[in-house]
Amino acid sequence: MNGETLKTIGRRDFLTAGSAALVSAAVPWAPAFASTPKANRAPAMAPTPASPLVIGYWEGSEICANLSRIAPEAWTEWRLVRADSLRQGDARFAGQNARIVIHGLRGREAGKQTLDLASLAIQAHYAPFHEGVYHAWRFGKAAQGALRHVSGGVSFFVPVDGAAGLRFEMVVVEAAGREAVRVPVQFSLGRQPDLPKLRRGVYSIGVGSLASCANCAVAMSVEASS
Repeated sequence: MNGETLKTIGRRDFLTAGSAALVSAAVPWAPAFASTPKANRAPAMAPTPASPLVIGYWEGSEICANLSRIAPEAWTEWRLVRADSLRQGDARFAGQNARIVIHGLRGREAGKQTLDLASLAIQAHYAPFHEGVYHAWRFGKAAQGALRHVSGGVSFFVPVDGAAGLRFEMVVVEAAGREAVRVPVQFSLGRQPDLPKLRRGVYSIGVGSLASCANCAVAMSVEASS
């Protein structure tokens, strides 16, 4: 990350602020296959400072027949809610491969292709099955604020553990010259009130508020793969 010092942010304070892999392929892609989990589960994430990110879930998207292609009018038909406000995740994901599609920057404001951040990278973690990390998607601005890079759409698979759920890490730089911050994100299959819940459908990873997240955010769809 250009020599920037990385801090680690855990889930609770991150989600209290309002809880979304580098395409440069710094590490090889790790195929998501059903393998035997390690004896030791992945450690719980520690409490940390706040994050500018917010993770929303589009209610109504769960009945979308084809999550790989989202029709433009769908954003006006669905309702965005906080992903950590959902009552419960879908336990049927446990032991399955989740098919993830990161669609890129999408939302109700057609053509708005930016985020109020200097950069954002999304990484998928394969623990506790193995130590692989997939650098899936990246957004970045030049020092003067002009858009420098935004990844296109990408599809990949991640195995879901019944206890650890689905795990990502967001690498966030809020403004030019600021430190990069690592934000672990854990999608739960249960009812933990401070975690986003894992369900079939479309999520938005945005900045600031749920309203701004609805207008422009990183759209990510999730569904179980047989």
